[in-house]
Amino acid sequence: EKPPAIFVYRLSDDTLQRKYSFKEDNYSETSKIRTIVIDDSVGNCEKAYAYIADSTGGLIVYSWESNQSFRVEHNYFHFDPIWGNLKTGRGTLRQVSEGLQGMALSLPRRNGFRELLFHPLISINEFSVPTQVLQNKSLAQQNITAFFHLGERGPGMQSSASYMDEESGVLLYTAIVKNSLACWSSFWGDEYQPKTQGIVDTFEGVNPSNQGTLDNFEEAAYPADVTVDTNGTVWVLTNKLLDFMFEKNENNIGCHIYSGTLRHIIRGTPCSEDK
Repeated sequence: EKPPAIFVYRLSDDTLQRKYSFKEDNYSETSKIRTIVIDDSVGNCEKAYAYIADSTGGLIVYSWESNQSFRVEHNYFHFDPIWGNLKTGRGTLRQVSEGLQGMALSLPRRNGFRELLFHPLISINEFSVPTQVLQNKSLAQQNITAFFHLGERGPGMQSSASYMDEESGVLLYTAIVKNSLACWSSFWGDEYQPKTQGIVDTFEGVNPSNQGTLDNFEEAAYPADVTVDTNGTVWVLTNKLLDFMFEKNENNIGCHIYSGTLRHIIRGTPCSEDK
């Protein structure tokens, strides 16, 4: 069996620039490689890093310049069993034990580095670690106090993915139990707690004719991923992952992509400038 690998493509001509296979000590037979975040904060692609989530409780750090990788483990990467009961589309209750999955880079700090904000899928807590620490193997593997607990989102706010918008400082994240897209603003100095979180939009019972919302054409979906492009447009991917995993319904994957303008869809939430 081949090891997990990173494939790097140049999108201008779709050519493969590099393939990197992880080292044996980066993963185990039970590893589940989920999310990848690219950090090119210094503005030089040769100095770029990739942070890769292993939902069994690890983070793999890869350096483009050295073409090397190493694994970091921390208790904050593990799932919280209290929040592990999820329902499929048919209402079947299942226990899920996924750890680290959602990751997002903060805005640059004065020293040029960022914070990696992260959370396990099965958890309502948010954590962070300076990228300056992650890019130093000995610090990342030994300095456990460099990892911080930011706070919690509140009951039912388990999340699969997150992304921080560079212009507004708004952290967007999926809320899989509520079938929603949610947010928290890093600009206002608000603590990371339930009352400072906002529901941006939900993927059930939404009227597609409403302007400024993410169009929705079906009932409950699993919001799997979110990103924001350079034009301020939010893109959300939803699917029927839980049904696919547990109901074995291979004919109804139900993948959809939704979009909306960030500044419009956060209006009326704690994340908006006019809150």
